[in-house]
Amino acid sequence: MKRREVLIGITATAVARMTETTPASAAPPPLRVLSQGDAGVAAIGFFHEFGEGAFVFDYAQNRAGKLTGDASSPAMSSTFDSTGLPIAPISYGDSVLRIGDRSFRIIPIRRRSFTAANAGATLAAEIAVREDRQPVGSIMLIYGSGPAPKEAFDFWAFHFLARGWSVVTYDKRGSGKSTGDWRLAGLETLAGDARAVVAALHKANLLKTPFGVWGASQAGWIMPHLGADGLVDFMVMHAGAATTPGQQILDNVEAELTAYSFPPDEIAKARAYYTLDTDVSRGRTRWSEIEKAHAAAAAAKAEWLLGPPAPANAPERTFIRLVADFDPAPYWRKSKAPLLALFGGKDVMVPPAKNQPLLKSLIAPGTLFEDVLLPQSNHLFMLADTGVRAEYAKRTAIDPGYFGAIDRWLGAMIRK
Repeated sequence: MKRREVLIGITATAVARMTETTPASAAPPPLRVLSQGDAGVAAIGFFHEFGEGAFVFDYAQNRAGKLTGDASSPAMSSTFDSTGLPIAPISYGDSVLRIGDRSFRIIPIRRRSFTAANAGATLAAEIAVREDRQPVGSIMLIYGSGPAPKEAFDFWAFHFLARGWSVVTYDKRGSGKSTGDWRLAGLETLAGDARAVVAALHKANLLKTPFGVWGASQAGWIMPHLGADGLVDFMVMHAGAATTPGQQILDNVEAELTAYSFPPDEIAKARAYYTLDTDVSRGRTRWSEIEKAHAAAAAAKAEWLLGPPAPANAPERTFIRLVADFDPAPYWRKSKAPLLALFGGKDVMVPPAKNQPLLKSLIAPGTLFEDVLLPQSNHLFMLADTGVRAEYAKRTAIDPGYFGAIDRWLGAMIRK
């Protein structure tokens, strides 16, 4: 058995993010806090990629981990899933957060809620600012795949707040307090949601310039809409694909199976199977065809097959049908917004070998553009061995080049 976790989240059978049950012994999460001191920046917040409960973000040490232990002895785990050893005791109060023997002053954050409406959905949003200084500009964060409440952005939001930016977040439709259903919306609709939030911000006079967006993964198909419409002063793209979503699914299949050392003939079979599965969602092939293909693969004990195909009427299939053939190229060619694009060398979700040069070819001439490849990073820009998703919960060291590259870019945008 080469693995059991491969391909989680790439097909219509598993579009949502990983989930986990918070251990009963976990310390109750504190308020979401940002802190800063001589040792640098640290925060406690949420990281829905790895389930419920609180997480510790130690930017000073380029490390993150689950907040574990009981109420009397909380600690930072060495992993995201709480299975690792505790690496530092945590204590917090009204004004100080302590990680081990380091102390950080808690920074007061003011959050203002507002709503925006688009295509039948009401979007719950907020803008967060530090109370101890005026913002240097504003950044809106755009989600990746699956459900995404505002708190899913805490890992990035606290970093940007620490650097003096006001941060705009919103619950993805069908997540948190937003109405609607992301599984029944195409990328044009999701881009319309982002536009609606921008419009609401302008109407309420909440934005400070320069105004830019940071977006991860699926956001790579949403952000160019905003750039093409001239709505942003800059963009930061975290592991976004330049291909169509349908092609990205197949590239992911091939890259992950290659990382697991599957032979070429098995990889070819897997690509054929998931091509068929996507075509069922597109409406090009009857569901009975994928049912037969699944039975054949199961009989052959194909190790890349994790479970039965999604039902023909599953909402996830509607989402795949709506997005599979979306082409971001026309939007990138029209956008003039300066763009920083970050790619991970170990990213099997969005393999850089194809997406990095393709994106470069799509950028309009004269547009300020920088692409950065961090060779040891996975899709989350944590240092990785292979980059496969089975590693995610155990790889909690942040690539030191990640926030460094973003901070240099944002500094240039302030001076621009």
